[in-house]
Amino acid sequence: MKLSFDHNGSCTKKIVMEIDNGRIVSTEFIGGQPGNPQILEALAEGMEVSETIGLLQGIACNDDTSCPGRLARSLAAAVAKL
Repeated sequence: MKLSFDHNGSCTKKIVMEIDNGRIVSTEFIGGQPGNPQILEALAEGMEVSETIGLLQGIACNDDTSCPGRLARSLAAAVAKL
């Protein structure tokens, strides 16, 4: 299933992801600095959604959520929709 989540208040404006059978098939970060999202996209591919949320939730950047934190939030929202 392909899903898209908009974000405000951070570099990342949108995260588009595909999840199949509880695993991340792909992620794409729209907006922001390219380095962190590229690393996250590569590392998250093939991982279990629940494991990824556990690893990334709560990571902050400049007193707010970070690219990893945004991905964790989006994945949690995806689980709620599935």
